[in-house]
Amino acid sequence: MANSYQYTTVESSGNTKLVKDTTNKFFAPIFGIDTNGDGYIGSPAGNPYISIESSGNTKLVKDTTNKFFAQVGQTIPTAINNGGQQIFQNIYAGWQTLAAETVNGQNQVLWKNTAGDYLHIWRLDNNWNWVSSEGKFALNSAAAFTQETNFGIDTNGDGIIGSPYTTVESSGNTKLVKDTANKFFAQVGTNTPTAINNGGQQIFQGKISSLWFRLCCSIQFWTKNFGSTGLSMLNWREQGTGRMSDINDFKDLIIWQKGMDIAQRCYFLTKLFPKDELYGMVQQIRRSAVSIRC
Repeated sequence: MANSYQYTTVESSGNTKLVKDTTNKFFAPIFGIDTNGDGYIGSPAGNPYISIESSGNTKLVKDTTNKFFAQVGQTIPTAINNGGQQIFQNIYAGWQTLAAETVNGQNQVLWKNTAGDYLHIWRLDNNWNWVSSEGKFALNSAAAFTQETNFGIDTNGDGIIGSPYTTVESSGNTKLVKDTANKFFAQVGTNTPTAINNGGQQIFQGKISSLWFRLCCSIQFWTKNFGSTGLSMLNWREQGTGRMSDINDFKDLIIWQKGMDIAQRCYFLTKLFPKDELYGMVQQIRRSAVSIRC
């Protein structure tokens, strides 16, 4: 006698049904049902989550009510909470929620203060509940560039993730760095690099002469009769010869040397003046000449 099979319907949405036989073997795929119980069928048209940031394995998403979630890989998004309350868009005036990521095994959320233009991070537990806060990282600072790298996003809009600066010299507390356009900056500690200018124009690689390039940037000190003064100085080296500029104190500055030369010439020339001008024009010229190097 021929075998007879009986099928039990498991799901009947759409034109294709999922059925099983008496041995509990399934036939046909599942279509048209809500498999995760979120009230939506399918994706992306019915996806209740909108991606805010998707760099790395952890994404920052929000639902249709603008509440924020962290989604690790393809797992079900987890609500991001602070003090038992789920955070949502514009929950804190003046703050923008930028990204969520697991950094060195710790869950973190990156924020931006829109008025002050600085970054701030939250540290959260394994269930994405707030634990602590850290930082007031100015955009374009070394700390802010670190956060860009950690979260994989461009926070300052320069089109680059991470630091755009390349270190030329890093000895001491002050570094000589250059950007992608080969313009030079001095960076004291971890502060935002400051442009190095000459005559109102920022110097760049090859600006002064093809023979010279920037070797290092340091803070040096010199003492005059009226006290100590800190000078920001650049050392230079001539390509080919390796000759150093040897700027060790104020006497090595070209402007000081030229001032001394002018003073000496003035003293020599005024010796030729009539004696009746000794306490008049001669004295005025010599005093003016001496003041140039000061």
